[in-house]
Amino acid sequence: MKKTVLIVVMCIVAALMIFRCETSRKDKKEVGKENNYLETHYIFDKNFRISHSKTDFTKSKYDYKGMISADTLRYFRFLGQKFTIKSPERLEEHYQQVEQYLQSQFSETDARKLIKTYRQYLDCQISLARDSRFQIQSPDLRQILNLLSKIQNYRREKMGKETADALFGGEIKEKEYFVRREMIVANEALYGKDKEGRLEQLRKDMWEGSVPPAIPDDNDYNRYRFKMQMYERDFKAMNAEERGKKIAEFREEFFTPEQIEKLREVDKQMDAEEENLKRYREAERKLLLEKGLTETARSQKIRALQDEFFGQEAEAFRREEDIRKRLEK
Repeated sequence: MKKTVLIVVMCIVAALMIFRCETSRKDKKEVGKENNYLETHYIFDKNFRISHSKTDFTKSKYDYKGMISADTLRYFRFLGQKFTIKSPERLEEHYQQVEQYLQSQFSETDARKLIKTYRQYLDCQISLARDSRFQIQSPDLRQILNLLSKIQNYRREKMGKETADALFGGEIKEKEYFVRREMIVANEALYGKDKEGRLEQLRKDMWEGSVPPAIPDDNDYNRYRFKMQMYERDFKAMNAEERGKKIAEFREEFFTPEQIEKLREVDKQMDAEEENLKRYREAERKLLLEKGLTETARSQKIRALQDEFFGQEAEAFRREEDIRKRLEK
């Protein structure tokens, strides 16, 4: 009897293991399908236009006009700040406060439409915040892009596609653009020219006929550093002379002759500091290998060595060394 029970239990365990394995494979396939789909399809492309209104609702009345838009989302957030939710148990109290306020600001018809949409909006946001499936689990850019798609699809299911896209489409589109842009820049398999071509295609696909969102490259130096980052693979394939020529070419693209000369001076200073650090490391290595020294004597000699190589910057160097050693531990 015991033997029969044991066999049955083993069969059940084996079946569960097979089921889990199949489920895991299925989940991975679904994620793979989603990622492959997003490689060729945008969540929001150039056909979805967004507005950049900056109305301060603490000073100006919301001009509803009977249409849900990105301004409505900003207004809903204003309402959330104006009537703070004290606790999850008092959510209905919050809705009543919002409803009373809307009735004082709009016609009965418009107030009714807005409170209905506001309830959908807030219920959906609370559900998203509570569900771990919609939290960032990995810094992987493809997974983040997949997550943006899942979040917006969830909103569409709960609120209706038209309402969800009208409210959140602009935000999702901007986030999608930055993620896709970073995916191109961070792709180590691409050369600089390929990255530039793909970035231009991305801009056309998502923003042709409209203005893309502002990017961090807001001055010549940042644009120069960005281009250097784009051409990292190219630099790795170049010798020192080729690399120097390419860097000079980029600098001429972004800077004046006076600025280029200052950059050269910075380069010389950094090269000198790097060479000084190399010489210090070699001297430190010999001291660490020197036999017959007590730990106190060795520490004193290393400190004197640091004073010799780094002068007034010796204390700062010692602090950096302490941080480095703690991180290594």
